[in-house]
Amino acid sequence: MPKPLLLHRPAGLYVRFRVPTDLRERVGSRFLVRPLRQAPGEAARLAAALLDMALSNAFRGMRQGGGRGRYRQAAQRRGERVSTRHRRGAIAQRC
Repeated sequence: MPKPLLLHRPAGLYVRFRVPTDLRERVGSRFLVRPLRQAPGEAARLAAALLDMALSNAFRGMRQGGGRGRYRQAAQRRGERVSTRHRRGAIAQRC
């Protein structure tokens, strides 16, 4: 299970997850960084924990051969869209 790291940046609060070594080539990055869009505190930690669970499920699905299809479907169920424009498999928050 990836452990979230909360980052305080001038643009707001972000969360960073380390990508497991065996999935780095497939994901295309060592870390995934996402904006929380929450005020610092309990709500931000809860949002990071929910992202952590979703990411753990996505990593498990990728290891089981589910690939991007399952990952895309899971992201769409959460109201996100999968962007293939910049980085293969990166999640872009719905605006």
